Amino acid sequence: MSEPAPIVFLAPFFLVFEIGQLVAAEKFLGVKQIEAGSDPREAGPGELGSAFWAACIIAQAAWLLWLLAEDGTRIHAACLLL
Repeated sequence: MSEPAPIVFLAPFFLVFEIGQLVAAEKFLGVKQIEAGSDPREAGPGELGSAFWAACIIAQAAWLLWLLAEDGTRIHAACLLL
């Protein structure tokens, strides 16, 4: 079996980012917010937080595309993209 590509070792960082997305979505768009009738646009993150968030999403997409280019991780990246 061949050695994995070094890019594979970024997976834990993106896993933490995905968990963070779930927590933030529950905080800003969760059932409690809906029941309270609050507008999530008023309580959302600031401009800097939103820019960082968008940069992380773009970085994750670039990482997945990079994984598609590697022979040993192509099928895993395709499953993650789907």
